[in-house]
Amino acid sequence: MQRVAHLALLYDAEVQNGGHSQYFLNSAGRRWRETLDALTVLGAERQGAILAAAAARVKAYSLPEIDTRYRRPVLARASPLGDLDRAWYDVEPTINDLLQRYLDGHFSDFIEIVDDVQR
Repeated sequence: MQRVAHLALLYDAEVQNGGHSQYFLNSAGRRWRETLDALTVLGAERQGAILAAAAARVKAYSLPEIDTRYRRPVLARASPLGDLDRAWYDVEPTINDLLQRYLDGHFSDFIEIVDDVQR
């Protein structure tokens, strides 16, 4: 249960921060297949389709090099993933919305409510 949320949250955070290029350049991108499964569990089919398309492009094209002075990707303006980033931002419900639903549906798997406090 928590692994699904963990992978989806990492994917969402990386794409929010720097697009799919950042996701694949960072270590989270190594788990894209597992993340794709997690998105399916969440009901994020559209985001999953975008992730699958991004992965196919990453295989077909090489991503830009890392600028080690700043430890940031030097992303070309004409990134082969730019259109997928834009499509991802337009998807509703967002991954955040779907994660909230997932938490609501599996609350006890994430949070334990303790009624009495040990003193």
